[in-house]
Formats: sequence, C-alpha cells, structure tokens
Amino acid sequence: MKKKDKNKPEKTKKYPQLWKFHLLKPFMPGFFKFQRMDPEENVYYRYLQYVRFKQIDVVYLLVLVVLCAIGLATMFSASYASSINITSNNIGYYYAQRQVAFFIGGFFVIALLCSPVLDYHMTRGLLVNGIMFGGGLLLMILVLVTGKTDPNDAAAVAAAVSGDDAGGATRWLMIGGFRFQPSELMKLCLIVALARVLSVHADKIGSNSDPLHEFLLCGLCFGMIGGTAVLMYKQPHLSGMIIICAIGLTMLYISGFRLRTLLVWSAGGISAAVYMVIKKVQEGGYVADRINGWLHTWDEANGDIAWQTRNSLIAIGSGGMWGLGFRNSRQKFLYLPEPHNDFIFSVICEELGVAAGIIIILLFAVLTLRGMQIAINAPDRYGTLLAAGVTMHFILQVLLNVAVVSNAIPNTGISLPFFSYGGSAVVIQFLEAGLVLNVSKQYFEKQAVEEAQKSAELIKVDRTGQV
Repeated sequence: MKKKDKNKPEKTKKYPQLWKFHLLKPFMPGFFKFQRMDPEENVYYRYLQYVRFKQIDVVYLLVLVVLCAIGLATMFSASYASSINITSNNIGYYYAQRQVAFFIGGFFVIALLCSPVLDYHMTRGLLVNGIMFGGGLLLMILVLVTGKTDPNDAAAVAAAVSGDDAGGATRWLMIGGFRFQPSELMKLCLIVALARVLSVHADKIGSNSDPLHEFLLCGLCFGMIGGTAVLMYKQPHLSGMIIICAIGLTMLYISGFRLRTLLVWSAGGISAAVYMVIKKVQEGGYVADRINGWLHTWDEANGDIAWQTRNSLIAIGSGGMWGLGFRNSRQKFLYLPEPHNDFIFSVICEELGVAAGIIIILLFAVLTLRGMQIAINAPDRYGTLLAAGVTMHFILQVLLNVAVVSNAIPNTGISLPFFSYGGSAVVIQFLEAGLVLNVSKQYFEKQAVEEAQKSAELIKVDRTGQV
C-alpha cells in the first residue's frame, strides 16, 4: 500500500464549467461580476447549487400539473359522446387529442418562461406594453365587426334550441382557419397594462402622494378597465366583464390607493355597470332569457332556455357525494350541451361525486394561496401586481364557473381553467401561469445572489476585470 506523500500538494476540486452562469448575467439586472478568492468558496458553484432546486415555486408548479392531469382525464370522459357525435368515423377521443396538443403547447410556454432566456420585465417596457394593450383592444373591436359566433358556445346551442339567432353573442375571430377568442387575451393584456401603470407611477399613490394626482391616476386606470368592460358588454360577454372589473379593482386596491379615492371611482363604475346590465335586460334577447331561465329554472315555459342548467343540476344530483364512477356519466350523452366545455364541472360531480368537486376547488385554493405568496415575495412592485392579477383571474373564473353550473348565478358561459376544452383560452392560461412562475424565479434568483454574497469572500470587479 502506497503511503501518502505529505509534501505533495493536494489536487483542487474540479468544479463544473461556468458558461451556463455567464448566460444568466444579461437577464439578472444589477448582478455584478465576481472574482473567486478560494476554490472552496467558489461563488459560481454555490450559486448554481443554490438555484438548482429553488429556481421556481415548486409547489405552484406541482399543483398546476395535478390540476392539468385531472382536467385532461375528466375532459376525455366528458367529451367522449360529443366526439363520437361530430366525427364521421366515431372517434371518441377527438376533443381529447386536441386538448393534449394544447397542453403540450402550454407547457412549452411555461418551460420558456421558467428558463433564463425570458424575463417577465420584458412586458413592462412601454413599447411591448402598448402593443399588447392596443392590440388587444383592436382585436376586441374587430370581433364586433367581423366576429363569428362559436358553434360550440353554450349560448349558441341554447339559442338554436329556442329557434333564436345567437342573440348577437359574437366572441370569436377566424384567423387563417384558427378560431380565436380575443376576450381571453384581453384579460392578460389589461393585467400587464395596469401592472405597468401602477408600478411606474407608484410615487403618485398612497397617503404621501398628491391627492389630485392620485385621483387622476385612479381615473386613468378606471378608464382602461371601463373601456375593456364596454367592449365585452357589446359582445355580450357579461362574465368576462365581471372578471375584468374584479381584477382591475383588486389590482388598484393592492397598489395602495386611498380608500376614499377608490370608493368615489368605484361608485361611478358600479353605477354604470348596473345601468348597462339593466338596459340589456330591458332590451330582451340573450341576456334577458338567461336571467329568466335562472329565476324560473324548472318552469315548463322556460324548457328550452334553461335546458342546459336543468341537466347540469340533474348531473350533480345524480352523482351524489361519491359519484357514479369514472366515465359512467349519463348526462354527457347529449343531454347536457357541451359537457366538455363550460359545464365540465357538472360531469365531474356526476362521475366522481361532489367530494371530487370539493377537492378540485381546494386545489385551486392552494394555487391561489401560492400565487398570492409569490406576489408578496416578488422582487418589485410590477411583479407583485402581475402575479396578483393573474391569481385573481384564475380564482374568479373558477368561482364563477362553479356558481353557474350550480345555478347560483345566471348562465354566463364561463370556462373552468385547465379543465374546459379550448385552444386560445388554454394556451393563454398557461402563459399566465408561466408569468407567475417567472416572478417566483426572479425572487429565488435574488435570494441566490444574497446567499452567494454571504457564503463567500468576494471582490467586486469592473467590466475590465480590474480589482
């Protein structure tokens, strides 16, 4: 056995190549260049080790994956009969395979946003922000001029049953053979635009600011919210209008406006919204029929109008607490219109029971709590508002969908995020979730820099490498 030579110098540990770290530097504003003092205190290595498993909010991502897995399985079951009905060769997985493609595209978007290549601050720039908000408004206007009524939309189905023309519910655009719903994109565009305005003009908000400047800034934000809401009202898309207003008010409240300023503008905005809804009801047609069907669901005179709501309640009641069993739904066999879309929650309760519905709601609650935690820990004000706006969008849409299928509110045609079938809506929802994860990534990167600074003796050097 060879004796160890004490005079022979020990080999230094080999550390991984650091080219990956250098690629991160352009996307980490304010992170300066460091020079290693001791191989045992390699700041680069420590940084890479620290962020390897802490680069994003893992809990948020895992809950999202679980929701998507449940949503894909239940959507396949709920759409089976509808797929056979619309395909000539009786393919029962037509909708499911398309949904898989949308999910793959959505997770690809999330992967990009979780990589060091993209940063949520890119949407904060005036040019990008203006293109997003202005483009969203333009698409919303185009849908009123050249929009196509979705043949799979619940409103269109109900109108066809009653012998009425879709009531002017034009929410879709056909672009190169691809069906696109601008209102889904507009929700994200408004969140991004409000986040920028409220973060750039943060000095004009709060008790230390000029009341007049704060009042005018609040009015500008309400004008952005109100303009978007009016365009949705014209479609009409009342559930989208409710979500837009609720998201906007939440972001304004989080940004720190004085309560009296918010109350003054909110009173005007709510009064205008109530007036528009009352006017729409008095005009009759789509909105009036929906409200009448909600108030008199089991009235024989409203048989066609309330057909979808009735079968939704029958599905939930048939399932009971524990359900009839996976893929054993009866209402999905063309009794419940579009069971894989707005009313998929009814099929879930029928097959897996109310208990499964409660579990799904709890999973969305966990997603909401993690989203708000990410917003609280965001590295800047823009990230906080962006994450909070997206989180509010998700939970509001879930609550409205559950309220509709249980007949707590009139049928407004609102999808269940990550469960309902859809193309543009699903991809945009993944994009929003990816932005939240990107905010969490920036927070963990900031933590990593602080950890690296504390764990090693560093020398700050300039771009020329001189100490």
